[in-house]
Amino acid sequence: DTGATPEALRAVAAAGPFRALEKVDLSGNQELLRTAEGGAALAQLLGSCQESLRIINLRTTGTTPEALRAVAAAGPFRALEKVDLGSNKELLRTAEGGAALAQLLVSWTENLHLIHLEDTGATPEALRAMAEFLRTVEGALRAMAAAWPVRALESIHLSHNQELLRT
Repeated sequence: DTGATPEALRAVAAAGPFRALEKVDLSGNQELLRTAEGGAALAQLLGSCQESLRIINLRTTGTTPEALRAVAAAGPFRALEKVDLGSNKELLRTAEGGAALAQLLVSWTENLHLIHLEDTGATPEALRAMAEFLRTVEGALRAMAAAWPVRALESIHLSHNQELLRT
């Protein structure tokens, strides 16, 4: 935990642009993405590296659906391959979390092949909401696929989500 705050992220973003930045690792900053303000600050930073960012690690950052929606707005990230959202224990507890994750995936689909969602409190409701959101944008996804090559997602890690199979 570096104690990163939304204000610090905005200050770093202001020093950019970071057109060659390939990896962002903010893991362990447990309060950073608990609010939409944190998500918006991260979106500001990520906005300057849309073409180069390959890996983003947001493990144990307290990521909430509100923050995730703000980050999704910074996309698309055409080079992004790996996303780690693990150990954000409340992220997928609700349908709102599933829909926010789907919104993020839509903006990060081109090269994304690995997403870590371990210990995110995933529930069937959240995954149903994610699937429903993706169904509603299916036409848009098909249009995006026609515009550029979209690789299939190869792996989603959902371990340590005890609520997922309880129904």
